[in-house]
Amino acid sequence: LRSLCALVIFSCLLGYSSSDGVKCYFCDSMTGTCTDDSPGTSKQCDPGHGCMITLETKVGKDDLLIRDCSEVSVDEAFKCVTDVGDDATLKTCNCKTDLCNKNWAEAGFT
Repeated sequence: LRSLCALVIFSCLLGYSSSDGVKCYFCDSMTGTCTDDSPGTSKQCDPGHGCMITLETKVGKDDLLIRDCSEVSVDEAFKCVTDVGDDATLKTCNCKTDLCNKNWAEAGFT
């Protein structure tokens, strides 16, 4: 019972309940405004999932910036990665707190 009380108190202090999903920013630079200064609108994500921010930079093309709910649900996957290809670079961060995909710093990119 003490463990349950401690868990409830801890969840309240974090402002997060495991039964509720986090809120994330949502935008797509292909279909509207999505920039470093304009993170989009917030939306509720499915329980157990986090947020993501991703930037695709291609040679000779416009950059593509997307913020949305993440499909990631495993703690080890909540991190930032950069994949460099021959003609494109993909930078992605998955994070798990409310509105953590506002910018790269808040998403955990260092």
